[in-house]
Amino acid sequence: MDSVMNLITQINQAGAQIWVEEGQVHCRVPKGALSSEQVSALRQLKDEIVEVLTRVSDAKITRSDSGVQKSPKVAPVTYLQEKVWRALGKGEISGAMFLASVALRLRGPLDIDALRRSLATVIRRHEALRTRIVEFYGNPTQQIDELGEYQLHVTNLDGVCFENAEKVARDAVSTFFGQPMHFAAGPLFCARVWRLAVNDHVLAIATHYIISDGASLVILLDELWAAYADLVSGRPCSLAKVSQQYADYAIWERSRDPGWLERNVEYWKARLARATPTHLPKDFSSGTQRFRIEQLQMTFGERVSNSIRSLAQSERTVPALVVLTLYAAVLSRWTNKRDFLLSSIVHGRNDSDYFNVIGCFADAVFLRIEMTGGETFIDLLEVVSKEFFAAVEHTACGNMTYVEPALHSAAEFNWLQLPWGPGEPAMIPVPQWERSAPRITVESFPNDYDIPDYEISSEKVTCSEILLRFSDTANGICANGEYRADLFAADTIQRFLNDLCAIAECATKWPRASLRAIHTWTRSH
Repeated sequence: MDSVMNLITQINQAGAQIWVEEGQVHCRVPKGALSSEQVSALRQLKDEIVEVLTRVSDAKITRSDSGVQKSPKVAPVTYLQEKVWRALGKGEISGAMFLASVALRLRGPLDIDALRRSLATVIRRHEALRTRIVEFYGNPTQQIDELGEYQLHVTNLDGVCFENAEKVARDAVSTFFGQPMHFAAGPLFCARVWRLAVNDHVLAIATHYIISDGASLVILLDELWAAYADLVSGRPCSLAKVSQQYADYAIWERSRDPGWLERNVEYWKARLARATPTHLPKDFSSGTQRFRIEQLQMTFGERVSNSIRSLAQSERTVPALVVLTLYAAVLSRWTNKRDFLLSSIVHGRNDSDYFNVIGCFADAVFLRIEMTGGETFIDLLEVVSKEFFAAVEHTACGNMTYVEPALHSAAEFNWLQLPWGPGEPAMIPVPQWERSAPRITVESFPNDYDIPDYEISSEKVTCSEILLRFSDTANGICANGEYRADLFAADTIQRFLNDLCAIAECATKWPRASLRAIHTWTRSH
């Protein structure tokens, strides 16, 4: 059987997808990816391959409520998935820290069965939501399961008095987000509903980052409510056909010229040569094994948000890059550095074929900001923009695997609407958590859940000291995120955010003033 396993591994490494359907082997292979010997072996060993894939599937599926049938397709993982898989101990570490998740309050006469069927529709449309990551000979492989009768777990809190029901639901959602997801056993997508009253429900959705990202969550919710509207209105599904799957992206990526990855790695090694880690001044010392995460929120307010938008328009850029520059300015001030690292999330969908595909695309890139000390804010905006677009140009998913791990400590910035090039519009839709669906209103359920402490080896996983996720909303440009509470007191983080808001107010009012003058003004005020 070793020869069969070796052949399956070779097929995956060649960027092919292999699966069993109705007892027959199916294989999707890029042209020229397999040798004639491998093709011949594939034909000769097809019965053995059916047996192996069926056995792996039967051994790995352990949850009866996942609604999954045991007939997986097999595809290679992307470089980014492989990085996540190896960093998290091949699935031994998991929890809320590694989820793209959302909790929503649904007010009105919710049709639970229509919600269940709508979730099933989205899961069937996107293979990533039915994917597990299974180890073959020390290497990760995507296994994509077929969906059977999807079961949505609903917890009835009608018997709890209303004041307590909301607290019970909040605690339950926190516990739900903290439950581990094992890569091989799955499922890596989960949804659950709590019924607080007849017309009051909470829906929680969690997907692991190894199969999804923030943009995937936006896509998922857009399709979920579109499918729900069609079902309760008695219309046929209006969702456009999904032309590509995440497995297709993995096959394409693995079949690319290896020189593509090597060139990107060489760029980063050169760009980050002699760079030093960027740390904020800490309040507490911490061991290497425990991360304690607290959540945070901030807003620039309507007036400053309008100033940011106006400055972006006058400089022919986007608000996201203005805010990224503000973040760099406050980081330089707090670290007292002119040469520092800032980590930024890029959405990774640089091909329009994958804009509406759920998958693990988003990755962090390092921006090395080098200043002379005499810059104006406009000068810094140019420096940051140039650095960002160069980083995006050399993004190879997972290429940060090859960067010195000690550099992974920089503060992190996240805005889904960051563009891919100068003058290019952002392609990822703005998240709309609050919306109306037929006969119900969808609202955000208060997002202040306690994230449990994590016992994690820093050699495997690094965690930003502070992460801010920005978005442009009707109430202004705002952010939520996390910080390392094992390193910083809450009032220190609040002062950091206050400084960010003060610099934003001053820099957008006098963008051609020197940063030195801006910092002096904000200190005095």
